[in-house]
Amino acid sequence: MEGDVKKAMQIATENKEAMLASMPAELKEKGSELYITLLEGKGGLQTLLKYIKDKDNDRLSVALASSLDTIAELELLQAPGLSFLLPKQYLEYPRLTGRAVVEFTVEKGDGSTFFPTAGGEPKSAATIQVVVDGYSAPLTAGNIAKLVLDGAYDGATLKSVSQAIIVDSETGKKGYTLPLEVMPAGQFEPLYRSPLSIQVTHSHYFNSEIIMSSIS
Repeated sequence: MEGDVKKAMQIATENKEAMLASMPAELKEKGSELYITLLEGKGGLQTLLKYIKDKDNDRLSVALASSLDTIAELELLQAPGLSFLLPKQYLEYPRLTGRAVVEFTVEKGDGSTFFPTAGGEPKSAATIQVVVDGYSAPLTAGNIAKLVLDGAYDGATLKSVSQAIIVDSETGKKGYTLPLEVMPAGQFEPLYRSPLSIQVTHSHYFNSEIIMSSIS
């Protein structure tokens, strides 16, 4: 991860003028402020490097979410909305035209506590942060955002086996379907295939809180 952050810093440093040039004149000042925040801010790339070197996973997670938020704001200044057109058959679907962070608060079903990997006091609840990327998959991201806003995950259970599966019986009853939405490497818009039926099953309690960048 350290290498990725250093590469991101190099790209941002070498392409500052190009990044700001793509913004409308009235937004350049805001863009400059965000650019400085991305590199030097409290949750910026330099801070990420520090937390990586310190092996401070808890603060690293928060700083990473902050950096992604800043990047999303910069992207919106460069190209408000989506940079491609959705197929007309999907225009009525909920969509996320940006990037969002969803926070799930999880409690263990047996009442036991969580122990932070970086040390500290045990806690009765833990937070899972999920970055929802509407730039790469606006329909998939929009569906997740809508379900969160509708409270579909509140009180749902998380069953942990070889992988984690979020489950909610009411969500399945609503009959949500989505096209398969894939952004190939090196491409600028996703490909769409036949709809997927989303089925959900059941076990740990959830409350959900969402921080949205933009949704329509």
